[in-house]
Amino acid sequence: FFDEMRTEPARFIHRVSEILGLQVNSNIVRNVMEETSPEHMKRVQDSQHEDINHYQGLATKGTNSRKVRNAELKGYEHELPKNVLQECVDAARFHLPKVLRERFDI
Repeated sequence: FFDEMRTEPARFIHRVSEILGLQVNSNIVRNVMEETSPEHMKRVQDSQHEDINHYQGLATKGTNSRKVRNAELKGYEHELPKNVLQECVDAARFHLPKVLRERFDI
């Protein structure tokens, strides 16, 4: 699934949409791809100020140049403010189908 996300993002978006029971068209897929591209995420990050959860240490060259943040298993749990993390969990609990909530213990 992860490899498909990186190599065939449009197909991946369609598959995830199907799993979530969402209907998407080519315009939505294109917008999702643009808004979630590493390049766009870096622009968003670079536009933030240091005091607004700005991630440090991103590579500008080489294999890590497309990374938006330093990856760490469940790193979001200590990088996001607690209230934002709770909002994400609440949204996932509300939007995800029961089988996915149970699978990921949400």
